[in-house]
Amino acid sequence: LELRPALDSGHPPAFLSNLPIHQDGSCNGLQHYAALGLDHFGGEQVNLVPGDKPSDPYTTVCNQVIENIKADIADGELEEERRELARLMVDKVDRKVVKQTVMTTVYGVTYIGARDQVANRLREKYGEAGTNELSARQIREASGYIAGVTLKSVGDIFIGAKTIMEWLTKAAQIVAKTGRPVRWETPLGLRVVQPYTKGTGIVSTVCQDVILVNEGGALHKQRQRSAFPPNFVHSLDSTHLLMTALEFGRRGGTFAGVHDSYWTHAADFEELAEVLREEFVKLYSLDLIANLKASLERDFPDAGPLPPLPEKGTLDIQVVKRSPYFFS
Repeated sequence: LELRPALDSGHPPAFLSNLPIHQDGSCNGLQHYAALGLDHFGGEQVNLVPGDKPSDPYTTVCNQVIENIKADIADGELEEERRELARLMVDKVDRKVVKQTVMTTVYGVTYIGARDQVANRLREKYGEAGTNELSARQIREASGYIAGVTLKSVGDIFIGAKTIMEWLTKAAQIVAKTGRPVRWETPLGLRVVQPYTKGTGIVSTVCQDVILVNEGGALHKQRQRSAFPPNFVHSLDSTHLLMTALEFGRRGGTFAGVHDSYWTHAADFEELAEVLREEFVKLYSLDLIANLKASLERDFPDAGPLPPLPEKGTLDIQVVKRSPYFFS
């Protein structure tokens, strides 16, 4: 976009570029979960830990899925229908098939949602839109099988994330029994309240869907429970973005960002890389789950005892500052 003007300027190194240069997180939701639990192995998979080359969590999960499929084929005690699906799919699973499910696991994707995601990928590659070697029935049955194996594989690899998700779910379930919505405060002081009540409606327009909240309706306890883990992690990834924007602005930098994609000018790229790592370490030097537990116990004293805090791993969060592929 600016190459021709730069070359025509007569002195390209001095050309003033206005292009935003971005650096993105590596499966950012899992990065936050690994940091919350100080999960060293999980942190290695999502580039919290320095490495000579970037880790690819989607490929890691894909390889685990294939191993689990092969184990199903070899398990003579397994029901034959499941083994047939395993034999059908053992050479058809690749990174693209599992990527969306891995990406959305930490944001609360259900089995049904994961099944639909996998079905779309299989349909594109092996259905009528692709090689047409799988029938609609085969895709329907295989997508349910692969979705289950993928969700299990994510849990097997990212044990720390799974443990924290389970703790957050149990805590929300206990709080929701009081009949009041789950609420918490981010490290920047933003108060968050989950608005889920029964009777909430959706109005579809040409541009978007508008959600109408029935504030006087009974609490939707199931949604309070299932939505809390992804909402809590979203509140932390937005906190990291705001902390980065505030500090980078204090240093005189120009910043823009969407979720886990941070942008600045080329000349300031390295400084932004430094700031976003420093702010991530600052955020996760706080004991966020312990702070959350204390705030829920304070705000909902009638909820009953919350589950014990999950055990933390051995990750030294300071290593993020030296990880070249944390954001890249």
